[in-house]
Amino acid sequence: MASNFSLTTFANDGKLEQVNNALAAANNGETAIGLKTKDGIILACEKYLGSVLIDETSFQKISNVSKLIGSTYSGLGPDFKVLLKKARKEFQTYKLTFMDDLMPIHSISRDVANLMQEYTQSGGVRPFGVCMFLAGSDREGNHLYQVDPSGAYYGNFLF
Repeated sequence: MASNFSLTTFANDGKLEQVNNALAAANNGETAIGLKTKDGIILACEKYLGSVLIDETSFQKISNVSKLIGSTYSGLGPDFKVLLKKARKEFQTYKLTFMDDLMPIHSISRDVANLMQEYTQSGGVRPFGVCMFLAGSDREGNHLYQVDPSGAYYGNFLF
């Protein structure tokens, strides 16, 4: 009997089982929404506190990567914190390299997506159980990107 914990275990539909599990974790999280308008970006999310002992003001689901880039998520909070730290580090690296606060949103989304994709193939780690929105302004205007646990990222999407 094969273990479902192997990175190379495929589901019947041909997808990696661990990535399906990560997507399920993200889908079971509280709702997060990103809306792009002609005037800017709106990030909104549902904030569920599992206990009355949690201080409501100490728990945030929308965080700043920089003063012009924000992010929210659906899924596992600790996974989001790891990805947020990566995004902030990439922003600081860009800022120090190019002496510019206007990092392209697609670049930071790609960097986060690359880390998420790497975790779908590496031994000893599991895929991130989080879907993440990155929104902000750069030289080309306002942008909204979604990054999935598989490492795929989408920008400027319309429904």
